[in-house]
Amino acid sequence: LDRHGSLIEGIGGTGRFEQGLYGATEMFVDGFWQLMRAGLLRRRVYDFWALQILINENRCDPEALTPAVLDGFEQLGVRVIRGKDFDVLQHHGFFSDATRYDDGHLIAPDGERVTANVANPASRAVMARCLGRRLRNGIVLHGGFFLGPGDFYEGLRQMSQAERDTICMTGVEKTNQLDLNPRLYRAQRRDARFINTGMMATLSGAVCSDGLDNGQVVSGVGGQYNFVAQAHQIPGGRSILMVRATREDSGGEVTSNIVFNYGHLTIPRHLRDIVITEYGIADLRFASVQQRAERLIAIAAPQFRDKLANDWDNMCRAASAPS
Repeated sequence: LDRHGSLIEGIGGTGRFEQGLYGATEMFVDGFWQLMRAGLLRRRVYDFWALQILINENRCDPEALTPAVLDGFEQLGVRVIRGKDFDVLQHHGFFSDATRYDDGHLIAPDGERVTANVANPASRAVMARCLGRRLRNGIVLHGGFFLGPGDFYEGLRQMSQAERDTICMTGVEKTNQLDLNPRLYRAQRRDARFINTGMMATLSGAVCSDGLDNGQVVSGVGGQYNFVAQAHQIPGGRSILMVRATREDSGGEVTSNIVFNYGHLTIPRHLRDIVITEYGIADLRFASVQQRAERLIAIAAPQFRDKLANDWDNMCRAASAPS
């Protein structure tokens, strides 16, 4: 906190989680389960984009629906409620179970039939009588698959049905990208912090996570690239890549994982963001070329910093020398 207090405060802070967290992950692992057990993974999201935006803006209370939400829909540009929109909204309790949909019309519990057009004031007045009391079936985690130790699986088996219903296992085409429904996923993942690990980081801000420069494959890229890219597409989003400062080979030789350059890269330098080692945090997103190098050298293991700085200075001198 002494070194990085302002950065930590700017990208997250150290206060209590008032609303809790929501998770979107390719792999539902033990860490997410521990967050659920601790009561931190509790921010529920809903699968209609305008509804989620209004919740984010504190213009819709999931526990007490009011006709003002319909006005909010109209202001956001919602017009015709299609059949699939109605199904999603009713699933979440926005429309009461007694409300029906038929061929572009809403049928209120009292039988009155109106066009399902939020922009029509007369229709909106009838829709106000179709609202449920509160939202339901919110999701606290979307995951592609799960993997963990034995107590993780035992914990899943012991969950109540109500707890299970807050987890949605789905395809990676939904968790790993925004393409299927950009407005909805951006709203659900607002201020996202996507956390991954890498093997090495170069002084340009690029990161190697899946292979070596001799062609050896260490692992698949998985969703890492997608989540890093998402962080640059979501308002307030940040990518955090954790890299061990050093590695030790079988002979006991210690090598820096913060390197001047490397011949195989997973995350290119133009997607640089936050890199963390045991020695600190480097915020690279809006940093200049020189700032990137300085900040990464500052979080390298101390015994390698002088060489990294010398290599960088030599490159800069060579680049500026007249040809």
